Amino acid sequence: MIIKTLENYAQKVRENFIFLCITLSIFVFFTSLVLSSSFYYSGKTFDWKSAVISDLQSPIENPNGFIIAALGTTLTGIILAPTVVLFHSKLYRTSKVFSTLGTIAFSLGILGTLIIGCLTPFPKSYEPIHIPIAFATFISIVMSILIYCSLIAYTTYSLNKILGLSLVILGLFKLSVLIALFYLYLTPGFFTNDHLITTLALWEWLLCISIVVYLLLLTLILKKV
Repeated sequence: MIIKTLENYAQKVRENFIFLCITLSIFVFFTSLVLSSSFYYSGKTFDWKSAVISDLQSPIENPNGFIIAALGTTLTGIILAPTVVLFHSKLYRTSKVFSTLGTIAFSLGILGTLIIGCLTPFPKSYEPIHIPIAFATFISIVMSILIYCSLIAYTTYSLNKILGLSLVILGLFKLSVLIALFYLYLTPGFFTNDHLITTLALWEWLLCISIVVYLLLLTLILKKV
């Protein structure tokens, strides 16, 4: 009885730690971008279409504020790192194979954030690989969320069919995002900023926001199953 109680307590601690890490990473990432943008727009008219995250982190485009965004991205990856293990420990009972795939994908995504943050101050080394690394990072994280979403949907369906079906729908949406990312990578010159749908800044910010919303949502659901 005591051992079971201690195990339950340890599990709650792990779940709360995941939520804390994700919440803190969100705060650090977006705060660093906002602070960086204050330097980026210093002396120029604000235009949300030019608020491209890559430019905010660029020492060429934002020489006075890029280091804040780069540091924020690096810290975000470091803070998120423990959640990889904790997600895996919660989901491996459902499927060792798919939880491992999710862990690998999420780990690669976090590694991508570290590469981006650490190499940004060195444009000669980073600029040639910037686009592939950025896409690989987003694709890896979105893929891990899709896998996690599917596993949690499978786990919760027998307990709560409405929640399970809702997670299936959320998973299908994330699948469409993943397909869109591959399409955009294979379609150079798509972002012309001529229309809303071809605005790079909008896509980047919405993608980042959707990722954090999904991570928070999945963490909250995991705490209940």
